[in-house]
Amino acid sequence: MALNLIDIHIHGQGGLDVMSQDPRDILKLSSRLREQGVAGFLPTIISSPKKDILRTLENIKSVHGQEKGAKILGVHLEGPFLHPQRKGTHNLKYIRPMNLKEVKEWVAVGEGLVKLVTLAPELPGAEPVIRYLVKKGVRVSMGHSTAKWSEARLGKAFGAKSVTHLFNAMEPFHHREPGLVGFALYDRDLFTEVIADGVHLSDETLRFILKTRPLDKIILITDGFYLTKLKNHGVFNFGGLKVKVFPDGSLRKLDGTLSGSNTTLSEIVNRVLKLKVLPRQKVLAMASANPLKLLGMSL
Repeated sequence: MALNLIDIHIHGQGGLDVMSQDPRDILKLSSRLREQGVAGFLPTIISSPKKDILRTLENIKSVHGQEKGAKILGVHLEGPFLHPQRKGTHNLKYIRPMNLKEVKEWVAVGEGLVKLVTLAPELPGAEPVIRYLVKKGVRVSMGHSTAKWSEARLGKAFGAKSVTHLFNAMEPFHHREPGLVGFALYDRDLFTEVIADGVHLSDETLRFILKTRPLDKIILITDGFYLTKLKNHGVFNFGGLKVKVFPDGSLRKLDGTLSGSNTTLSEIVNRVLKLKVLPRQKVLAMASANPLKLLGMSL
């Protein structure tokens, strides 16, 4: 049976970077993903200088509609309005305070392509940014964050609809301050991205998520980037940071910080299926119907 998967969080794969200066790389990525069962995706921009974000939006816009593989459903901006303490593999020099003027530039240049923005809801100025994006039909996801429960609740009240890669790049759950993790597990409305690659989350944690979260609110993602599935080993540059493949096959900064997954979306779906805790159709929905539901889109 042919797969029609949707990946709303992918920076690249196999040497192809969505922020490449050559927009043809986006089309190559589209074809590569279609071969893996992906029918649509959101090229995801990492925290970068404003000029690079705007250039990437222009590049994606220039090839949008020309893809012969997976459909470009829009663009996901992961950053640059993230909390520095939970930056993950985002370059600290490119993380910056909330700036509504810059957000308006993204939306204007994207001409409808900006569909999802990940930001830290606890940062000063988050409310007007979230409310503006929501008004423009852009989905807001909370992530790379130190948010307390109360701050996450406010983020949702402002209009945020999801949480980016649950448990990763956020404060751990604490019994006296459950934070964004606790709020995401408790709330029944928020969508939650999950990187079920066996590295970002243990199978026990994944089982816990599958048991506690509404199944129609879980979204499987890869969070892959150009080093994902690249056979050449060594030290590579990613957003100005050095990353490499570790002996266990994971992608990390030299200090061991995880740097996206080294898996395809079909592999992630198969990993979840092998847990044998959910019917096949429920798992497939987490990588197809659910992300489309978040975006308010259909193929």
